[in-house]
Amino acid sequence: MADKSTSSLEQVIQTAIDSALKEVHTCLPAVVVRVDHANQLIDAQVTIQRKLAGKMVNLPLLVNVPLRYWRSATFSITFPVEVGDHVKLLFSERSIDTWLTYGGIQNPFDVRKFSLSDAFAEPVMYPQTDVIPSFDTTRLQLKTNDGTGSISIAPNGVIEIVGNTGTIVIQTDGTIEINGNMDTAVAFTDMKAAFDELKTELNAFVQQYNEHRHAGGALNNRQATPAVADMAPAELPTIKVP
Repeated sequence: MADKSTSSLEQVIQTAIDSALKEVHTCLPAVVVRVDHANQLIDAQVTIQRKLAGKMVNLPLLVNVPLRYWRSATFSITFPVEVGDHVKLLFSERSIDTWLTYGGIQNPFDVRKFSLSDAFAEPVMYPQTDVIPSFDTTRLQLKTNDGTGSISIAPNGVIEIVGNTGTIVIQTDGTIEINGNMDTAVAFTDMKAAFDELKTELNAFVQQYNEHRHAGGALNNRQATPAVADMAPAELPTIKVP
């Protein structure tokens, strides 16, 4: 049976470990309080409380937390984060102050570890009360949460683009359907050239008809009107095809 001194020492060690672990931060949910889009920084309030002196209290407000998106040297995926949005906070093992300022490989110049001061945020965490609405279970989607706009890619390669004014579907055979598939597009320039040629030939026939003289030299008293039809108004210059 352990004596009181041994038991007391164990309690002291355990208390010291527990106390140290309270300051080891790894990952926590938070809500955005302020946004600096230009510098991609936010102020965030951790949404999980901690116990202090027997009472549940909020962790301190974290200011100028780096907000990070997916990016490479060539591409980025971005969207605006707003006050009230949920984010995931990750806490670096060592101080990131110098690295954030200068990049590259840096001396941390601080002994702190897993500190609240070394958080960065990702907009990928939310409670079950705020799940993504109308979740598509079969396609990759980039969309507005209210459903007014989306880009969807199906496993077979079909791409659908939805906006306030219509829908575009790109089929796997290269067919592009704009607001349905009830009609087909035409190459306007080629069709207009054929139309103008036909109109020229028709008007030449009309002129020949109008200049025709009956027996005795009288002109045809039933004159035909030359065609003046124009296809230009039918052109849709904002839609281009090969």
